[in-house]
Amino acid sequence: MNFVLNCSVVLPKCSVIDKLDLLSSDSVLFTQAERISFNRLYQMGGPGDESGSTGSNLTISSQDDQKSQTDDERALSDSSTEASAVPSHPLWPDIERITLEQLTFAQQGVGEGWEIFEQDGEMKLYKREKEVNGLVQDTLKAVHVVKGVTGFEMANCFFQPEYRFGWETTLEEMKIIEKVSDDAILFHQIHKRVWPASQRDAVFWSHIRQIPDSENPDGEPIWVVCNKSLAKDHPAAPDKKGKYTRAFLTAVIVCQTIITKHPNDEDELSRAEVTCKISYCSHVDPGGWVPAAATRAVYKREYPKFLRKFTSYVIDECQDKPVRTN
Repeated sequence: MNFVLNCSVVLPKCSVIDKLDLLSSDSVLFTQAERISFNRLYQMGGPGDESGSTGSNLTISSQDDQKSQTDDERALSDSSTEASAVPSHPLWPDIERITLEQLTFAQQGVGEGWEIFEQDGEMKLYKREKEVNGLVQDTLKAVHVVKGVTGFEMANCFFQPEYRFGWETTLEEMKIIEKVSDDAILFHQIHKRVWPASQRDAVFWSHIRQIPDSENPDGEPIWVVCNKSLAKDHPAAPDKKGKYTRAFLTAVIVCQTIITKHPNDEDELSRAEVTCKISYCSHVDPGGWVPAAATRAVYKREYPKFLRKFTSYVIDECQDKPVRTN
């Protein structure tokens, strides 16, 4: 999920998830980068794919390297990344509203109240501090420019379950609770315990969609992925107090392709001609209590690591493949 938990203070590690989504303030959730090699349980689905599946409970752990792909899993992989027709699922009104709210928030500038805490080339990291009852409730924001990949490729790697073990290094187990729609999935994730902190879990929906660029109608479309924890327990993943500490997150990543040179009709777009602009925001309540100073020390160290890990993973994943803009 982004646990810096998407996200990552837990910033998908912004449901998000951001490794920052799972950032646990009382623990260092990011371990040394490790790549989990396991058979892809999903195929990268693009706009226009059809799926008759309504979703199923599917649990994936870091030990499932040799797990074969079932028909249900293939159906889940056919998720379209275009905004779907209005689903009838009871979660959909919240998904629609929160995604648009977070998109607006991510596109806003970093004016009064924001403080930059790290910059490395094109990557800039900001924080907006807030405490509630002595607990850190900071909001984190990152802006970055990544060469050689598109907005679709970046967002797709963030959303699709098949890639998550490759970049979310704190992830121990991932369960697909339900397919809400063609472009929204409900997850339960369990993250690795880092002694002496308690182990964290999170239940959240993740939604991907493409939207036009309102400021430049002729520009490339914007891809957004939003992750958001459920406010209430889900019967398929009840809060196991005493075993896990439940984290709550809101994370959003907004990605847009910049094409520096449009090829002729007969030429394919090359990686040298594409760049991705990223804006990532996350707000995580890691659960439990940890001193504010410890929480902030962790995310100041781990948030940049997450961003570098995720972006480098996408570059490596896409570099030998044809450029995809949708």
